[in-house]
Amino acid sequence: MHTLYAHNFTRTFRIERLTPEPVWQAMLENSAEQVRVYFDQVKAVSPRPLKDLVENRVPYSDQGWCKAEVEWSSTRDFTAKNQRIDAAAAEEECSGLKGRVPTTPELFEAQMSKAKFTHRADAGSVQFLQAKIYHQKVSACQEAVFEHLPTAEVAKLAAALPHYKQLRTLCLWNFDCGVDEAEALGEAIGYHPTLQELEMQALVEAHLVAALSEALKRTTTITSVDLAGNHICDEGEKARVGVWIAWWTFCLLVAFVCQALAEALQHNNTLTTLDLQDNCIGAEGGKAHAFAKALQHNKTVTTLNLNGNKIGDEGAQAFAEALQHNNTLAAVNFNYNDICASDLASGLETETAVLSEHPRIKALAQALRHDNTLTTLDLQWSSIGEEGAQALAEALEHNNTVTTLNLKSNDIGAEGGKALAEALQHNNTLTTLNLAASDVGAEGGKARVSVWGAWWTFLPPCWLCVPGFC
Repeated sequence: MHTLYAHNFTRTFRIERLTPEPVWQAMLENSAEQVRVYFDQVKAVSPRPLKDLVENRVPYSDQGWCKAEVEWSSTRDFTAKNQRIDAAAAEEECSGLKGRVPTTPELFEAQMSKAKFTHRADAGSVQFLQAKIYHQKVSACQEAVFEHLPTAEVAKLAAALPHYKQLRTLCLWNFDCGVDEAEALGEAIGYHPTLQELEMQALVEAHLVAALSEALKRTTTITSVDLAGNHICDEGEKARVGVWIAWWTFCLLVAFVCQALAEALQHNNTLTTLDLQDNCIGAEGGKAHAFAKALQHNKTVTTLNLNGNKIGDEGAQAFAEALQHNNTLAAVNFNYNDICASDLASGLETETAVLSEHPRIKALAQALRHDNTLTTLDLQWSSIGEEGAQALAEALEHNNTVTTLNLKSNDIGAEGGKALAEALQHNNTLTTLNLAASDVGAEGGKARVSVWGAWWTFLPPCWLCVPGFC
């Protein structure tokens, strides 16, 4: 029986409320109310009047074997497969589905002291099976997904995590967490010996982010933290800021939270990717400066993504200064920021740079002419126009390192297309060029294709993605 309850490919849907007393009494008095029951003596199922059966009105949650059923069901790798589908009338907070964490055998033993049994005292047998299944399932679990956990269940998870001896991935979706629970959970995560990936989707409070920051200072195994889709509220303001550290993603808002994670960044020796895309962190409150300063001391981050942030010229200058003192960054993305390209040009000593959606493409083109390490330039959806395309084309004639150029969805026009086509005649390194949806027109397309025909004979293969050809 416990195999069915604990199996990862089965589901448990619980109805815990008893039949209301008036309804129950009416059913007992009605001889037509019958239940089909299996009789071992005759090896058959036959209907019997309800009043002939032994009545058991003990609440579901008080019955010993029912407690065991719930616990076995909770040991599945996905808590969504174990749900109570009826809500107690007096518990409005239980109107939604709630997840459960498997109870440790020590705590379950204490709970069994009040358990009730219908026919015989089976507490010993129930405890033995609960401990056996708990350790078998939990110790072998490598990926656990906990959904809709109330605060009390988060506390249970913190106590149970040390028993997950092979856990690699932990996902917590839509859960509630108080200050004490956050500290306990952060400590359990920080000291876990095998955990590599952590994902949290919830209304993240500042105390939980702070606890995770402390955990990241201690952990030596985690390589991925994903807090995408979270929000932190401060004085009624709401925003989302994502940070990926070695594919680690954090969501933050208030300045002190950014400071805490920036400090963790300085002490962490495994971080490789920092992604702040679409977070509107701005330059106010020292948030951008905190991360820029951390980059000056960090020796492992290779990718920085600031796409879609309002860091402004002040924040851009802070990151530009950080880039001058950082020798490990290999990719930088400043898409969709209200910044000046010339402020960043001095800091672009990286292998890959992405800048777009600002009025100074010429400044970028000028930096491109003198850059000897840049390999990838992504200007998709940048509205650079003909003038910007011509400036980039001129820069490409003098650049010998860029291998990938993405100009997709730019209004570069026919003249811009012609300029790029001519530049390809003098460029021996570009291997990938994306001009899809760039409105180059028929004349620009003809010039580009005619040049490609001659260019192909003496250059490495260059993949041209153009309207009508890709």
